[in-house]
Amino acid sequence: MGRTFNVEQRWILGRELGQGAYGVVVAAEDKISGETVAIKLVTRVFEKVQLAKRVLREIALLRFLAGHDNITGLIDLDAPGSVHEFNEVYLFMEPMEADLHMIIRSGQQLTNEHCSYFVYQILRGMKYVHSANIIHRDLKPGNLLVNSDCELKLADFGLARSFAAEEDGAIVTQMTEYVATRWYRAPEIMLSFKSYTTAIDVWSIGCILAELLMGKPIFKGKDYVDQVNKILDVLGTPSERVLQSISSERAQAYVRSLPIKKPVPLVQLMPKANPDALDLLKKMISLDPSDRPSVAEALKHPWLATYHDMADEPDAPHSFHKWHEIERLETLDQYRQAIWDEIHDYRREVRSMGAAAAAAARQRDPDEIPSSRPSESPPPVPDSPPPEYDEPEPISAIPLHTASTTFSEKDFAPALSSTDSVMDPIANYARRSSLMQPPAQQFAFPTAAGTEPEVFVVPSRSRMGSTGAIEPMLRTLSTVSVRERGTAAALANIRFGLTEKDGADAPPSEIPLEFRTRADRAREEAARAALQSQQTAAEGEVAAEPAEAKAVPSCDA
Repeated sequence: MGRTFNVEQRWILGRELGQGAYGVVVAAEDKISGETVAIKLVTRVFEKVQLAKRVLREIALLRFLAGHDNITGLIDLDAPGSVHEFNEVYLFMEPMEADLHMIIRSGQQLTNEHCSYFVYQILRGMKYVHSANIIHRDLKPGNLLVNSDCELKLADFGLARSFAAEEDGAIVTQMTEYVATRWYRAPEIMLSFKSYTTAIDVWSIGCILAELLMGKPIFKGKDYVDQVNKILDVLGTPSERVLQSISSERAQAYVRSLPIKKPVPLVQLMPKANPDALDLLKKMISLDPSDRPSVAEALKHPWLATYHDMADEPDAPHSFHKWHEIERLETLDQYRQAIWDEIHDYRREVRSMGAAAAAAARQRDPDEIPSSRPSESPPPVPDSPPPEYDEPEPISAIPLHTASTTFSEKDFAPALSSTDSVMDPIANYARRSSLMQPPAQQFAFPTAAGTEPEVFVVPSRSRMGSTGAIEPMLRTLSTVSVRERGTAAALANIRFGLTEKDGADAPPSEIPLEFRTRADRAREEAARAALQSQQTAAEGEVAAEPAEAKAVPSCDA
């Protein structure tokens, strides 16, 4: 892996699940509970303000969105060292075997049923996100995690932002950052609209739907201007209303200078696609954001009728309220303290949850324990406060290991006592997942002699209340189990997705200078001035630093 993981000795590190410029995700098996989780190591957290802000956003949002079936589940957090010296963050999350980009690139045959189930789950998760006044802003196949049973979860909320409703009902937010990977970026972002709405996420989902149907990106631009041209080549010349929405005079002039183009019928690009799928796609990639359906409206489309169930498509209980706290931070020191506080607040929270659950269990009659069906709500926690426990030992005080996966018997941690186990978030997760997530119903069917039988699965959303009369069955995806290590990973078809790199996950291209508005330039100048001010202040602190180093506070300080 080429990375050092400063984690407790209880973990056996497995295969790499993914990596990027600022971190890596690996599968890890817990020697205490036997549970496998995904550990995401985020490095270079405080290299610059934008990176620290992205980490803080992701941690805060994963905490807030926890519990939804189609959003990555957060199990625990940690940061080695003290508040003044830590430079990396560990996120312990539900393990997933692959992402949708890997599945598409692997060449596996995806049926109409696969595509509709994937899109349904994306929309179901995004309904919850949008209801909390959150825009994801970076939806793409690489940020959609899947398992072999076709279950899907949204991931990577580092670019997410809030939005607010105006008096006329329009939902808008100002464009303060460059967002979304190029091939999935909405035209209102490309063309510098005055504001944008949740419709940018709907556009991205439409691009993902098209990629599922085609097996390749529908708008694969080589650079910023080429991306605009690729979109207009398919969708045709924008209406006057769309043109008037472009705030950059030069960008508007450029689009007006292009030859008049007629839209290309989507059936010509995808002749074998389901007509209902193409109908939904056409609506989702409309050039005019106001013509796109909301995610709640898209869920009602006939193509998704097999899975759509309003009673099983929840909204968030309330809006996410931490945006102002996050956005008002300016310096790296402020972000350092905020991230530290967020991590340790969550560590206390997940450990007290285990204690509260144990207290509730002791007060219940065994005959009153409810069914473990996923659709059932967990039993209420009694009003009495949970017993108090000391803060768990900080990671800096625990023996660490690196990427080695070989241990002697003495390395194994002692078994947890019943009291300790409810305090342990990993053991808690193992118990919760075994009770609340029954395995998918699988069926094997014989194939030609000498070949492996095909395995099919009944989608969980269909099992939990589909409006369809007949339960669909999907062929399981070819993935690599999160429990596999070593050469076993090379045996699955997914290897093609793991080894090939392309521009989809490359850093986004910049807005051409001639397309930028005065507001764009003003924001850039303000950002440069703020950065220069921070550097000047840091140089002053270094010059004033006394010769004798100060004592570094402990992790619990």
